[in-house]
Amino acid sequence: CSTDEELQQLLISNDPCFPHGFYCAPLQFQLRVLSQKYARHERGSERGANAHLTVRLHSANAKTMTDSASPFDDQNQHWLTIRVYYEDTDFTGLVYHANYLKYFERGRSDHLRDAGVSHQSLLDRPDPAAFTIVKADVDFRQAAHVDDLLKVRTRYLGLKGARILFEQAVLRDDTVIAEAKIIAVTIHADGRPRRPIPEIADRLQPVIYQPTVT
Repeated sequence: CSTDEELQQLLISNDPCFPHGFYCAPLQFQLRVLSQKYARHERGSERGANAHLTVRLHSANAKTMTDSASPFDDQNQHWLTIRVYYEDTDFTGLVYHANYLKYFERGRSDHLRDAGVSHQSLLDRPDPAAFTIVKADVDFRQAAHVDDLLKVRTRYLGLKGARILFEQAVLRDDTVIAEAKIIAVTIHADGRPRRPIPEIADRLQPVIYQPTVT
């Protein structure tokens, strides 16, 4: 059982265990099989390492390109892309109306985070704070369906007294699916209302919506 043909059969075997005949073969034959198995493994490992290196380099380049693209446009409108999944729809196959509030929430959260004001940073303050919604006026214009690729547009309009003002929309391509006017306020961590935090207002000042004058 030590012919070259049998050697090739052992080398091409996908079974991690050698056939029984291998163990009764002459020692020289076993060494030949093991050495060729080892050589193939080394070549495969080298190719795999090079492939992994290529993937890592590609991922790093993609990340750099992604990080360099701002989610804010030249009017300070923030954009977030959302895919509609089956779980977002009701029995008719359309996006359930309450889920648009979730989309708007994600849009505002990412807007604030990308402007340097994350929810966690508010809670980590010596005087923990948070935002809460006091009014959400939503206008449903069209229907969205499963697999639709939507964009959430968020405009921060600034402060008006204690109120924090947002205008938002969910779009499919250029079609407005839903629009919302949102009023938020700042609260203490225990829920008590508080005045807007000056340094937070300053940090959001550069991203106030600036409509193009025509």
